[in-house]
Amino acid sequence: MKFINRLILFLVGASLITACSFDAQVDPNRPSVGGVSSNATPAQLDALVTGALGDLRSGLQVYRTSVGSIARELYLFDADPRNTEDLLGKNGTQLDNNTFYLTGWYTPYYRVVKNCNILIDAINNTTLVTDAAKKGYSGFAKTMKAHVFIQILNMLDDNGIRIDVSNPDQLGAFVDKATALTNIRTLLDEGSTDLDAAGTAFSFTLNSGWTGFDTPATFKQFNRGLAAKVALYQQSWADVLTLLGQSFLSETGSLNAGPQHVFSTAAGDVLNPLFFGSAPDNIYAHPSFNTDAEAGDTRVSSKTTAQSNTRDGLTATHRQNIFTTGTDPVSIIRNEELVLMKAEANIQQGNSAEAVRLLDIVRTAAGLAGYTGATDQTSLINQLLTERRFSLWLEGVRMVDMRRYGRLDATNLPIDRTGDIIHTKFPIPLNDNQ
Repeated sequence: MKFINRLILFLVGASLITACSFDAQVDPNRPSVGGVSSNATPAQLDALVTGALGDLRSGLQVYRTSVGSIARELYLFDADPRNTEDLLGKNGTQLDNNTFYLTGWYTPYYRVVKNCNILIDAINNTTLVTDAAKKGYSGFAKTMKAHVFIQILNMLDDNGIRIDVSNPDQLGAFVDKATALTNIRTLLDEGSTDLDAAGTAFSFTLNSGWTGFDTPATFKQFNRGLAAKVALYQQSWADVLTLLGQSFLSETGSLNAGPQHVFSTAAGDVLNPLFFGSAPDNIYAHPSFNTDAEAGDTRVSSKTTAQSNTRDGLTATHRQNIFTTGTDPVSIIRNEELVLMKAEANIQQGNSAEAVRLLDIVRTAAGLAGYTGATDQTSLINQLLTERRFSLWLEGVRMVDMRRYGRLDATNLPIDRTGDIIHTKFPIPLNDNQ
């Protein structure tokens, strides 16, 4: 049986043990279809929201360290040799289609989709919440599904992804990359429309990571930021600028503004999986991240700290220092990325002066002088990729950026050991193969 069928059956089967009656509470991480399919209470619907946000964190560490390794922005030195063998293509090693660096994010991300599908079905079959509240739940669910689909597509690329997984007995086929992007844009637009009809406040409470994005209007700004990212991948440059104008982009605000994953030491919660303290097993910056940086670039000094280690023929001099405690939040998407997206769209539309102005917002914040190089399109794209490299380190975008511009190869990325190769995408998981 295909992977997602097995996942959905597991979720439902496990939940039947504890959610046999209407009055039973929904386990947010193992939702029961039967438990919420008829007249679900607000508490049951809220539990599905909580479960989606919780599962969204589950694949975080594997996702970011895997794409970061492939893009040669980091090394993950730990007890598992596959982090420096498979992901770095040691001696031509190909990526495995049945191992942790694939299923470690694929499973929880599709679990988020399942939670959201159950939530959408539940609000369509209950009379216990208002129409406006239903629109709030639906806008949230569609936006979160789209967010997850973006990440899955970033990993699988032209292998395509499954979008339609609402019926576990009849899963939709894998769709190609272009079709997937179109479907994701549509999902985000539907979510945006729902949020417009959701009133001035959600009937549910989002966690503290969503402070500033916890009303229908402000959550919509997150939705529009995601839609702008999809338009960027579609090379729909005018749409990028329009959508960014509806997002939370601020040229004068904090570049760190944006929703976040949050963690705590509370019972039942989890710690930040990207935090390793000063342990030898850690996330290390690829040496080129430090050596290629301009002098005085605070994006490097604030994100890494000196700590050397050698593993599997690889030597690192600095480890990550973005997260200094196990409860530090992790950004989902930041204002800095939106500013750089606006710069990219302007470069592609031939607006070089505006693009340089936007790049300089980021450079100035990093303690650097304004850009004074050539302003032809090729030169500005090169500079954009440089700024994105240092601004968005460990945020899961470098691999996609290099692939978007045909540079995810040994010509444009360092090869650290003879025989290493650079992967361009992840395979479809074995148990979900077509």
